[in-house]
This record gives sequence, C-alpha cells and structure tokens, in this order.
Amino acid sequence: RCDQGQPFWLKCPRNQLERSGSGRSVGSHMAASQALASALTACRHGSHARPRLGPAWRQQQRFAWTESDKTLSFKVKAEVENLNKLAGGILTRCDQGLETFLEPMGAKSVYNAVKALNVVNRYIDSRKKQALSDAPPAEGTSAEFFAGGDVALARVGFVPFFARSDENQWMRLKVVALGAEPEHVVPAASSEAFMLKIGSHTDLRRLQNAILTNWMLRCKGEIGDPTLAAMGGESASIAVKAAAFALRELKLRRSGARPFLLCPRMETVKGNNNEPQTITFLDLELQPAIRGSRPTPAAS
Repeated sequence: RCDQGQPFWLKCPRNQLERSGSGRSVGSHMAASQALASALTACRHGSHARPRLGPAWRQQQRFAWTESDKTLSFKVKAEVENLNKLAGGILTRCDQGLETFLEPMGAKSVYNAVKALNVVNRYIDSRKKQALSDAPPAEGTSAEFFAGGDVALARVGFVPFFARSDENQWMRLKVVALGAEPEHVVPAASSEAFMLKIGSHTDLRRLQNAILTNWMLRCKGEIGDPTLAAMGGESASIAVKAAAFALRELKLRRSGARPFLLCPRMETVKGNNNEPQTITFLDLELQPAIRGSRPTPAAS
C-alpha cells in the first residue's frame, strides 16, 4: 500500500508478456518487477499520481446494482448525509434506462426526494452545457463524472402515488425520464399559466381539488400549464401529497384526461429582511405516452 494508504494496483501490458510453447508466461515476472520498481521509485520521489479512471468505471464502483435490477427503490430518509450521491444514483439509472422509485417517509424525506430530483436536473443541465463546449470537463465535476450518458435525457420528473400493504400506507415517487420540451395542449390565446401557492397550513383536500380542477381546465386548453409553488419542506410535502390524491381522483373519474407528472425546479429569492429563501416549483406536465410501457401505479 502506498499513495497515502490507498491500494496501488499494478498491471502488466500484454506486449510485455511472452508465451512459451507450454503456455506459461516467461516474461510476466520480469515485467511485474519492472513495473513495481517504477512504482516504488515514484512513491519515494513524492509522486502519487494514479491512472485516471473513466466515468463508467467510477459509476460502476460507486453504485451497487446489477443489470438484473430493472426496478429499484431508494429509501429516502429525513436526514440525508449525501444528497448528491442519491441524485447521482438516480441519474445513472436513468442513463441506463432502468426504472427507479423513491420511497420517502415523512415531510422532510419527501422534501429531500424533491431536492434530489432537482439536483439531477442540474447535473443534466451541466452535462448538456459541457457537450456544447469544446473544452474537456473539469476533473471532479458532475459534467465529467456523468459524461457519456443518455443524450436524449433532458430532464427528469416524477409521479407521486401511495403504496399500501395491509394497513400500512406510504408515499412513492416514480422517476420519469423526459425530453427537452413538455407536450403541450394548445391553449386559448387569452389563457395564462396558473400558479397555486402553498403554505405549511394549506388544507390538503382543498389543494387536491384545486389541482384537479386546474388540470382539467389545462387539458381543455382553457389555461396554461399549472404550477405548484411551495416554500419550505412542510409545504412542499403537502404539494406532493395533494398531487398524489389528485392523480388518484383523476383515474377514478375516468374522464379520459391524461394524467400528469411533476417536474421540480428550485429558485432562491430574497425574502423578509433580504434573507435568501428557496421556493420549490412543481410544474404539472402530461405524462409521456410510451407504447408498451407499464402504466403508472395509481394511489391506493
């Protein structure tokens, strides 16, 4: 072990190995000895540079799942130690075309799940900007780590619903990979996007009805895309839960209207006393209609 306690791996190039008629490697010991001598010399002179590893290798080492894990759920806690790692796992599975669910428990964990998806969209945006640049991505950045991903992936959204087992019920968010632009219903010329502002004391049932009413108007082309605006974890959690109830009611009505998903984004604004405050926006968009795809589960 060298390089400040990290494992040091040696690899003999194939062209240094000579095979005898018996199939034994007669040059491997010499090649290995030469490589080891060079490595130890570099360590003695203070050179600890290691071979640069490609993004695909690092992703494989960092995230633990196999090709057989077509569907995977990430449990999101109220106290997430590394939100970037959770976002990285979500993005990697989206790049691989795998199905991913988030399972938060409580208001704080729902908010953390939304924040993680917002980070995913920031990673994707950074990667897109890097693809338009001639300069190589800076080492250690998200653009460098996630380089070579799915070029068709432009954003991610999610579909909230409730899962049930016996008497237990919990929130689940299905991650949905999206293209560059949402599918729009052509609205009337006078229609405008409608924003619902949500506070920590907003009534859940009234909000559910408001979301459903505005979505039905949107599907008819009478208004633009509705947006939910929440400040803080409690109000963001209420918004996600109300959207899940609205989706369930939409399915029960059998009105023929297509279901929606939520696409998260966050902005920092100046609040009272010029203190920065973060607003969570959840844009309602049509769920993409993909032939042969499994239907999104409905709330129980």
